[in-house]
Amino acid sequence: MMTKAERDALTSLVRQRFKLLRQDIAARKAEMIADLDRRLNDQFGQAEKAWSDSLFLIEQARDECNRKANDVYRQVAKSVGGEYPDTADYSLVTIHEVKNPIPGRKAAARRQALADIDAVESRAHHELARTENDLLTDLLTRGLETAEAREFINRVPTASALMVPTSALAALVGPLDDEGTDRDA
Repeated sequence: MMTKAERDALTSLVRQRFKLLRQDIAARKAEMIADLDRRLNDQFGQAEKAWSDSLFLIEQARDECNRKANDVYRQVAKSVGGEYPDTADYSLVTIHEVKNPIPGRKAAARRQALADIDAVESRAHHELARTENDLLTDLLTRGLETAEAREFINRVPTASALMVPTSALAALVGPLDDEGTDRDA
């Protein structure tokens, strides 16, 4: 049988290790986000550059067209005796606003991936809390000496017992395991 001093030492050790594991989860999340951003840049980088380059060329063509159109307009105005201020340049040619769709697609992909990372992080924290609770419960219940004390700890209900779905909901989502989630999904 484990001594009280051993249980206390193990309890402290379990808490320290799980505190470190929570920090590890945060570090892993940061790594996943950095990797996500690298992958998104790899995936969308060429398309973003191509769109940016093409929009630059379109704007250059528009500006050149406007210069030529202003030159023609000046010549016509002078030939018919009209007024055309030499200092004025008019935007005779306009382009419907063309937007680069890639940043929006990249942002949507990033939002979805971040939501997935948040879900993974949430599951990891939940599993960590469950495991820590199970270990601490096991450590502490080993020191219980009476059946009444052991029975007391078993009175804590499970999530499944507390969240019994209505028949309509059960038909939609099906039965849930004790933890209320499908671990294989």
